[in-house]
Amino acid sequence: MLIRKTYGKFIFFMLIPILTVAQEWHSLSSDISANINAVDFFSETEGFLVGDGGLLYSTNDGGDTWVQQVAGTDSNLYGVCCINDLLAVAVGSNGLIIRTVDGGNNWMEVTLPSALAWDLLSVSINPGGTGLIGGAAQTILTTMDHGENWNIVQTDMMGGSFPGAQMVNENLGFLYGQNSIFAPLIARTVNAGISWNFVTFYLVEGQTGYEGKLYDGYFFDELTGLTAARRWDGWGCISETDNFTDWTTLHFYGIPLKAVDFLDDSLGYIAGDSGTIKGTDNAGTDWFAEDSGVTTNLRGLSCVGGSRCYAVGENGTIIRKILTPQGILGDVNGDSSLDILDIVRIVNIILLLPPEPSAYEIWAGDLNLDDQINVLDIIALLNLILESRLERPAAESNL
Repeated sequence: MLIRKTYGKFIFFMLIPILTVAQEWHSLSSDISANINAVDFFSETEGFLVGDGGLLYSTNDGGDTWVQQVAGTDSNLYGVCCINDLLAVAVGSNGLIIRTVDGGNNWMEVTLPSALAWDLLSVSINPGGTGLIGGAAQTILTTMDHGENWNIVQTDMMGGSFPGAQMVNENLGFLYGQNSIFAPLIARTVNAGISWNFVTFYLVEGQTGYEGKLYDGYFFDELTGLTAARRWDGWGCISETDNFTDWTTLHFYGIPLKAVDFLDDSLGYIAGDSGTIKGTDNAGTDWFAEDSGVTTNLRGLSCVGGSRCYAVGENGTIIRKILTPQGILGDVNGDSSLDILDIVRIVNIILLLPPEPSAYEIWAGDLNLDDQINVLDIIALLNLILESRLERPAAESNL
């Protein structure tokens, strides 16, 4: 079985370390001038973005080019979710849900069991088919069939909203927002929306607890997660928990934070107003500033494939960051040498033996640069090892 690579790479001499490159955020060109509210990618190359006035675009080349889709509406679209290469769902004003089953060529409006007057703000659907939508008036919708049909769990609450949604797996899902008295609110389901738990907390700095709004969040499992928020006074903040119930607000910034996503269990980013992007490489314990290269307000963020992140925002802003690894091509086990242990690991990856390969291992194991790991890579590594053994005596004799 062939293993699909998740990292891009640059070709250098085989035994020279491959340095980390292309680490900056770069603006992507398009003909979009309206506000973009959300972006989501199914793979490193395929994704959708949505925005004001029925804005709907797709890409199949990793964001290098964007093609306008016919959304069939001029209503604002606030959220989008790519389920696979054919299925995607977008949500928007006044209870609007549109869905494609052919990769975006055609979009059809989804009919709900009863009419909704509230804006739908966020959507997340697991590849297995279970999903959820969050909206104004604390509206919650759930689906079991990839968004073809939706159940209205609750709506018409007094104030509040859920602008953030996340399905962690087929059963575990979260909604992020604000309750009726302007405090941060999270809804959690552990059974695909059959039942829900709600927790509210304040954004505490020193001895002061602030009301505020959660725009987005990211949970690693049922208990451990973090949120991106805005306090009532406009300050942005990041709150964290390891038990879902008790929250600690550790990081404060002068601007609202609107979106968060992770490439893996450690590396992630948060985007916000004025082109702000913060990064972490330790699952949110510490955050460092990133240069986004833009000053517009960012509203959406999508990270995919272990190597790419996209952020979108006002006035047609689209930016992208591509990560490449550090190491030696062929040094799969990361011990700075090419030997039989690297061959054994490549064989295990091909045979799908545990543990699951990391993004670095997949990158380092693809010696012939064909985006696959197979027997040809083993042959290439053997040749390198043999060449190094043959060259060593000659080098030593010259000393």
